[in-house]
Amino acid sequence: MRAMVIVLLCSCSVFKNGPAANAPTREHLDCSPSRAAPNVDAGFTVLWSIGVLAAIPDLGEDSSDGRLAAAFGGTFAVLAILQGLSAWSGYRKASRCEAAWNRLQPATVNAPVKPPGSEAAVCRVPPYPACDAGLVCASSYCVRPPQ
Repeated sequence: MRAMVIVLLCSCSVFKNGPAANAPTREHLDCSPSRAAPNVDAGFTVLWSIGVLAAIPDLGEDSSDGRLAAAFGGTFAVLAILQGLSAWSGYRKASRCEAAWNRLQPATVNAPVKPPGSEAAVCRVPPYPACDAGLVCASSYCVRPPQ
């Protein structure tokens, strides 16, 4: 039971956010391209796998040591699989976030800075600046309404 609590506490990647599907700018991305959490998960996967390998020599014994090794080996194998899936999920989310980050980079880095509220400026819901008179906020940008 303690081991399951430990794996749930250490499965950092499970709680990692992936990128939003239609984020117009980097500022709208709610994710991090950092691979720190998946690296922690991968490290624990290795530790649990070492536990499985350490239990293998005692598996053939028909004694309390053999049964204990089987119990620990099975538990460590389940934990290694769960932790490995968490690491895989985290690496996948980080890669997708990095791809979204890089895709949005040219549009946000090279774009001229527009004053808040002006045409083509980024607009957000209050309390952020709204669009100037005659403009409406559509898809997070101040635009002229259709005539």
